[in-house]
Amino acid sequence: MEHSWPNGFTASATITNRGPDTLRSWSLAMTFTAGQRLTEGWNGTWTQRGNRLTALAPSWKTDLRPGEAFTTGFNGSSAASNPAPTGFTVNGAACPAG
Repeated sequence: MEHSWPNGFTASATITNRGPDTLRSWSLAMTFTAGQRLTEGWNGTWTQRGNRLTALAPSWKTDLRPGEAFTTGFNGSSAASNPAPTGFTVNGAACPAG
């Protein structure tokens, strides 16, 4: 989390293509674990279904070349507890967080 306040927060995620091929039409997904809710997002099309949050690549940055990074972010609402999301995936493949 980059910033937090009572019942809300701002967060970002940087996707880095560490593979040898261009990552095309990327999508990023993660799971909230404490009832957090997406309120708005940027640098991607953000949606939430249940506790799963997904960002689709914006039309102006659908591809990431090898070694290239891109940062996307969102605001959310939370209750008393606001742990970091888990279960990060890029294009459906598990990836490390942090």
